[in-house]
Amino acid sequence: MEIKESNYASTDQLVSDLLEKHIVAVGKPIPAYEKKEIAFTAYDDNGAVLGAVVGEIVWNHLHVSLLGIDQTMQKQGVGQKLLHHIEEYAQQFGARMVILETMSWQAPKFYQKNGYQIFGTVENHPIEGECKYYLSKVLPS
Repeated sequence: MEIKESNYASTDQLVSDLLEKHIVAVGKPIPAYEKKEIAFTAYDDNGAVLGAVVGEIVWNHLHVSLLGIDQTMQKQGVGQKLLHHIEEYAQQFGARMVILETMSWQAPKFYQKNGYQIFGTVENHPIEGECKYYLSKVLPS
């Protein structure tokens, strides 16, 4: 066997195809694995970037992979507006829940204030004394 580095996009598709074949083989009524990538950026009236959010919709959930706010705009409601916007957008495509990760020095309390619940942690990651949090939120139907 030989393992080689490969192109991310084509390998992502290859893995998706392999997983689809596995689902068919085990006979489970799982919908096709289709990923819709989404991103939104917030701008002020002068066109300056206030913040942005990136995620993917897969099956019935949204995975928020990144949310960042300009430091001068933190605690001004920009993050909350971006988060709610991506949640509402994802609902239009059948998302019923959101899953995301954050670090102890980032925003676990922000997400909890916005209805997210911690369902898992990884202690001492990425360094001693820090923690990675896994959070989820059920979207209203």
